[in-house]
Amino acid sequence: ESFVRKIEELPGATENPSLRGFLFEMLFFARIGRKAGLQVTLRPEGEEAESENQGESEKRDDWKGCSVKPLEAREVDKARMQGTNRLCLKPLRWNQEGYDAVIVDFNCKLVRFVQVTIAETHDLKLRYMYDCLKTLRIEEGGPWKVEVAFVVPKEYLYKF
Repeated sequence: ESFVRKIEELPGATENPSLRGFLFEMLFFARIGRKAGLQVTLRPEGEEAESENQGESEKRDDWKGCSVKPLEAREVDKARMQGTNRLCLKPLRWNQEGYDAVIVDFNCKLVRFVQVTIAETHDLKLRYMYDCLKTLRIEEGGPWKVEVAFVVPKEYLYKF
């Protein structure tokens, strides 16, 4: 995390939107990979983008820290065999469409697809998530819950 912060402090480093987005994604993985995890601010469902009381209705959610591993079937199998309860999977390709991370909680039967972005808008491409669920061997109609989360800078929370 400190490495990312040092890069951000370089003159002009955050003027490039691509670099700024890449650094924001690196910061996400650094924080979710820590024991302390990551605290996110949730925007209430149906909240208007220009709400006057934005801060009053905000809720926080603590995402537990977990190991960050490449999104490969063998890594998932290995983690399951070792008794790992939570895992954050990072796509093998830097430009993976649909998501930037997949958090899997085997105890809670939860798969959370995470899109980390500094953009004010974003496309939701579910077909890539479906392919990932097949790779993870998550059966349709089973006990698993699937969530999609967009992680954006707090100042974009009500614009997104």
